[in-house]
Amino acid sequence: MKKQIFSIVLLLFFINNIGAQGNYYFANYQRQYWREDSTSINIIVANMQNYNLIVRNLQTVFSANNDTVRYGNDDDNIIIISDRLKTMDLSQILSTISPTPTDILFVSYAKKVDNRRIWLRNETYVKLKNDTSYYSYLLPFLSQFNDYLLEYDNEVEDYKITCDKEADMLQIANGLYDTQYVYYSSPDFYCEMNLNTTDPKYEYQWSLNNVGQENGTAGVDINAEKAWEFLLHYNNNLGDSVRVAVIDAGVESHEDLNDASGNSRVKKGYPSWWGARSSL
Repeated sequence: MKKQIFSIVLLLFFINNIGAQGNYYFANYQRQYWREDSTSINIIVANMQNYNLIVRNLQTVFSANNDTVRYGNDDDNIIIISDRLKTMDLSQILSTISPTPTDILFVSYAKKVDNRRIWLRNETYVKLKNDTSYYSYLLPFLSQFNDYLLEYDNEVEDYKITCDKEADMLQIANGLYDTQYVYYSSPDFYCEMNLNTTDPKYEYQWSLNNVGQENGTAGVDINAEKAWEFLLHYNNNLGDSVRVAVIDAGVESHEDLNDASGNSRVKKGYPSWWGARSSL
């Protein structure tokens, strides 16, 4: 009897494990599990000539006070957040907002990882440890898929694999993840910011995050929050392991540059032909 119970439990474990193969991605050498969030979707537009029209159509459909339509002039995606999405048919939404059937490239429900939303794109990024793995590992694995685009980036020396279907994209990203062959294999996605700063004057620092304060132009900044999010999410909070060098006319001591004991972390600079250099 005990043997039968154990067999049933083992069978259920394998069934559940098979059903969960697509609800994670790899980061920091471990699986990051998510649950689907049906109150938000990410849309990737193929025909950018109709991008603004699609945005306006979405704003008409999702016009309630608690609806959100996020878009930008420098990207091809649109994010929708609305409780009404739970009862709406995605195919009907796409047919309503799209001037032509080929305008939309990809659509995906948001995912929640540690209670924070991520929105998948239709791309996987893979960096191989050895060039020979391209023929011995990467191409043989991809041969089981029909519709994908493989591109190589010479600058960062990694591969971008683009798919039309979310399931294929996730299967490729997770299937290729083997630390014997790759440094990383991960889907590309957008992520909610979870900024935690104790700077009482952060909201006034438009150069870091310009939301139109001081009558400025929103978005004209150095995208500091995106850089912080990258470090926190992909590198597990690097903290004091980050080193910053400032090439300028020197750096004055400041309370924000002190260590936990209140001592300045600004190193003494040295002169150069264009000025002084300092490092933190």
